[in-house]
Amino acid sequence: MNNIPPKEDVRYLAPEITEERVWNYKNLGLVIVLGVFIIAVAILMFAFLNITTTYKLLIAWGLTMIYAIVLFFALEPRILRQIKETAVRTIFRPIEKRVVIEKPVPAQPVEKKIVEKPVYIEKPKKPTYDYIGSSQTKTYHKSKCKFSKLIKPEFKRESDNASYFQMRGYKRCRSCFGLKKRSRKKKTSKSKKTSKRKKKR
Repeated sequence: MNNIPPKEDVRYLAPEITEERVWNYKNLGLVIVLGVFIIAVAILMFAFLNITTTYKLLIAWGLTMIYAIVLFFALEPRILRQIKETAVRTIFRPIEKRVVIEKPVPAQPVEKKIVEKPVYIEKPKKPTYDYIGSSQTKTYHKSKCKFSKLIKPEFKRESDNASYFQMRGYKRCRSCFGLKKRSRKKKTSKSKKTSKRKKKR
């Protein structure tokens, strides 16, 4: 930044002259002593001289006039002149302005990275039922039965109550309800009875 010196311009206005009267107070003590002396002389004259009142007034007037003249010249008023000169100084300072020019910056290509995040979608939980039936075979099974998983979806019927299927004429599965074991037991008991009869014969 360059330091440029400021320029100055000085102009003087018209002077103002003021006059003032100033009394000389140096002889003030002498004037007071003179006044006291004149008063004392007048009192003595009036006391010891047989003078009429008219003469007394004339003497008093004459003494006062003499005292006034002496007082005027003793104090000697002077005229004091005061001259006031005013100067106007103007300073011109240069103002520097900074001009900032913005240059467009070319935009840099931004690489977009595609980040694939796995989105986990929770599958709605299927309601579980205690009994599953088939409308094709008209049989119903327990939900844990292996044959209930072989039923096609279009023929699948589900319920928590076995009475639902019994009212509609469905038969119980022999595998999951244990009907096969009972039938086997019956067959074995019949075979034993027939073998006993043959032996008796």
